[in-house]
Amino acid sequence: VGVNLADLQKQAAQSETLLTNKRAEVTRLATIAELGAAEGELPEIISQQIEEADAEKLVKLEDYFGKKAGSDYVVGTRKNITNNIPIIGIYDVNQPGAQPDMYYKGGNMLHTIRQIVNNDDKWRGILRGLNKEFYHQTVTTAQIENYISEQIGHSIQKIFDQYLRTTQIPVLEYKLKGKILEYRWQNCIPGFDMPLKADLGNKEVNWLYPLTEWQKFKNKKKVSFKKDINFYVDSKKI
Repeated sequence: VGVNLADLQKQAAQSETLLTNKRAEVTRLATIAELGAAEGELPEIISQQIEEADAEKLVKLEDYFGKKAGSDYVVGTRKNITNNIPIIGIYDVNQPGAQPDMYYKGGNMLHTIRQIVNNDDKWRGILRGLNKEFYHQTVTTAQIENYISEQIGHSIQKIFDQYLRTTQIPVLEYKLKGKILEYRWQNCIPGFDMPLKADLGNKEVNWLYPLTEWQKFKNKKKVSFKKDINFYVDSKKI
């Protein structure tokens, strides 16, 4: 199928215009918030506007250039993450969460969860299900977290707590001993148990299930380690 470059450029320009307008609306809402508008409402509205702009851009990238381009875009936004305070502030007081981390870090958390789901049709269904289930409602963080966990089929509460309520980025510590890989999570909350996909030098897709205690993986040949970049984590060889 032929691609008309002029049409593609026109569509990209239109998309960028829409994103610019949406960000202008975000700025307007932020200004209103600073002037003392309804406490507790506008921060959520602002966050929603930013998230919609980011999601729209990601969808356009994947539509035009494929899934890898969309993933590269999300990974590239990590340079904008400050991790100076948690995304979620203290409840029941006038303390907004982290900006711009609620935008960039939140997007990378969702991108990480998408990898764990490992089924784009299911992931798309979860996102659409959120719109259907909570249409025109004011909802709590707990409602959204519980809904996503229920749809995935198991609790991912530790992941939400790690990325939304701390500034710590999980670090996978690992040791290479011939055919044996030893690994564990560090710089994380107690009980953190997020699975991770990695290249272990065996030309297979390898899922590891780290805990905060040392685990072992035995390879058929000398093992190596390279984490999947789509997971928002760090790694450290020791």
